[in-house]
Amino acid sequence: MSNYTIAPPDLVPGLLPNTLPDIPPDHFALHWQEGSHPEGIPIKSDHYAIVLCLRGKATKIIGPFTMEVKPHTLYLVAPHYTHYFENSSADLQLFSILFKKEFLADSFFKDYALEALLYANSECPPLHALPEPHYERILQLFRKMYREQQQADRFHLQMSRLLLMELLYEMNRAIVKCSSDQAHPLTRQHQLYTDFLQLVDAHYLQKRTVQEYADMLFVSAKHLSEVVKHETGKNALYFIHRRLHLDARHLLTTSALSVKEISERLNFDTSSHFSRFFKNITGANPSEYKRGL
Repeated sequence: MSNYTIAPPDLVPGLLPNTLPDIPPDHFALHWQEGSHPEGIPIKSDHYAIVLCLRGKATKIIGPFTMEVKPHTLYLVAPHYTHYFENSSADLQLFSILFKKEFLADSFFKDYALEALLYANSECPPLHALPEPHYERILQLFRKMYREQQQADRFHLQMSRLLLMELLYEMNRAIVKCSSDQAHPLTRQHQLYTDFLQLVDAHYLQKRTVQEYADMLFVSAKHLSEVVKHETGKNALYFIHRRLHLDARHLLTTSALSVKEISERLNFDTSSHFSRFFKNITGANPSEYKRGL
């Protein structure tokens, strides 16, 4: 275990814990979190986050993936994913690098190369257990980027950009491809389930039935339902509704939109239909949920 995990103030002196910064005009920021995280509040950001866990544990849901965060793990959150925490421990310590793609667009790396780094092995959960040598190298890169931000001299953004690219390459070097090495074998059934989740994440605002997704996957609705049930113990419709529910909670939590406006944004035919849908899952209608925040 790295000595740096024992003295977080030495790791990030002056970086306020649990204060999520706005991404500044240069599209790059750092974030240090200590302690348990508010649970079940969905977030959708307009930036990438690379998050390194130094201590503690938590369950992290990112889009269709549910992952166990613990020391020496690192995960990536992409802008299009809704994400939230469950069951985070009081000793949780996370160090995050937040950036927009524009931050790297000025580098000499081509766009397709960035895509390959940011979305490598995208069919797998975006969390990786780091062997000790990789963990130490990645932790050092986090520290160097923090020092560059503290110094803020005339080359600090250029240096941070190069360090971030190095971090992306180091991440990909450390990744163990889930298709061959993760505990879950990549069977045809599991691939169908994964493809289904990715389609739901892309089309949940327009497509609400299992049949529609089965048609996109060129299988019968019965077969898709059986595969999803076998893989998860839950039916396929649960995942369609869960994705809609996540967006609904996100909008109720973070926006000033009315229930009617949210129902329209989520493509419900009426606000009454949306309220019934939300209450069936949450146990409270949208107005009650919002008042209870």
